[in-house]
Amino acid sequence: MDTHHIGASVLSTANPWLDFVGDRREAVELSAALNDDMQAACAASAGRLYGFGVLPLGVADGAGDACAAELKRLAAMRHMRGVIIGTRALDDPAKDPMWRAAEESGLTVFVHPHYGLGSAAEMGTDYGHSMLLALGFPFDTSAAIARLVLSGVLDRFPKLKILAAHSGGTLPYLAGRLDSCVMHDAHMAHRLKRKPTEYLRELYYDAISYHRPTLDAVAAFAGADRLMFGTDHPFFSPLEGKDDAATRWASVDLNYAAMDHLDAATRDGVRYANARRILNLYE
Repeated sequence: MDTHHIGASVLSTANPWLDFVGDRREAVELSAALNDDMQAACAASAGRLYGFGVLPLGVADGAGDACAAELKRLAAMRHMRGVIIGTRALDDPAKDPMWRAAEESGLTVFVHPHYGLGSAAEMGTDYGHSMLLALGFPFDTSAAIARLVLSGVLDRFPKLKILAAHSGGTLPYLAGRLDSCVMHDAHMAHRLKRKPTEYLRELYYDAISYHRPTLDAVAAFAGADRLMFGTDHPFFSPLEGKDDAATRWASVDLNYAAMDHLDAATRDGVRYANARRILNLYE
């Protein structure tokens, strides 16, 4: 953090979170333990760290209720600002208690992919992680958020604070196409109160795009005041040279550089002021 001049960060644990834990008691106990550890680490940071918790989403029966109970517990923790969840079946009506608790608590729900979309045959097997991370993950985010919108979750819970990973994937680019397809689909045309784009413009987006045109597209679509800087740390560590606290990471610097052309007020908003407002930091 000091090397990259980052004063405060909101931390989350890495995927796969607890989606794979199907035993209710185990999932609930693990989520509570991980969240307590995150709260303790942030509390010991002298105001520099805040956290996103995890939820027992792998529970087959009662996942919505179990997640709702943990959200209510998280809301009482001084340094927790939301939760990070995967992309599986977010449109399942059984999750409504979770969405209701998230809305009532005001906590942010960070939707982040784990498995990605696209089979090995489609992505190719000779490209390392490049195809999966560059395309499969953003496609996964795009499909999950689209399903969240089209299922009516955001009609039922209009005050939800959803943060979409990887600058929303392809959604800012394809939002108009989604509008048109819904409008011309007899199965979908009258299911939503508004156009899909109107819901998408009310979400929040991380600025992990590594690319000025992408950042500009998200800002033009949803507003720069809904963008928050991210580092992708500790992923994408330097392949060569030292990997220590004093080494600058290209992944962080590329995301800084993608906003260098913005005016000072907008740049400061994306770098820290938006997160301070949206996530209630320093409170």
